[in-house]
Amino acid sequence: METQIIWKKAWTKKNSSLLKNILIKLSYNMKELSSQTLDPQNSTIDGIRDIKLSYISSAGFDWSSILLPLNSLIGDDLSREISKQYEAITFQFMDFDQDAWGYRLWQNGEELDYFWNIPEIVEEDELICKGNPELLASLLELKKEVLSPYLQHLTEKELDSDIKGFPDDEFLLNNTWVRTDFMKHLGIDYPDVNKSNELNRWVYIYQKE
Repeated sequence: METQIIWKKAWTKKNSSLLKNILIKLSYNMKELSSQTLDPQNSTIDGIRDIKLSYISSAGFDWSSILLPLNSLIGDDLSREISKQYEAITFQFMDFDQDAWGYRLWQNGEELDYFWNIPEIVEEDELICKGNPELLASLLELKKEVLSPYLQHLTEKELDSDIKGFPDDEFLLNNTWVRTDFMKHLGIDYPDVNKSNELNRWVYIYQKE
């Protein structure tokens, strides 16, 4: 499982510091790395295996993001606390083995919405993870018509079809990366992990003993 948390707050030094405090509250530490350069021979950054690292960054004009390591166990708790401490609408995007994608939507510590495009793959009840485009449109002042095409459970026929949400989308609906086309309609830019700087950077998040 891959988890990316994106919340509606501009990414600044102050907000970066708040994220550290949230992690401490959840009994985690965030280590800053002395280098952002990947060692291709060992697949490490600053001596730490890349698959253990998280990437924190801007995700557009007024969105922030943290991409967690594969199979991270902190996703739900961190999303909940971010939505409370930042007082921000928070998406917890999930990709299961590149076979299915979904999200949880949080606000003020409460889960407001839940979606998976292929519920049976993640052994979830389709009735509780169908997504609510009307709610999203209302919260983000968007038209539900630009969101609805993505929030549907794919049938076996659709999984084998070259269907897009909109003609100019980059990905088909049966590709889990279509979530990035969905993000664009939300006003979110998928972070470029190759453009690290003082604020957009790889960090090591680990649980305190």
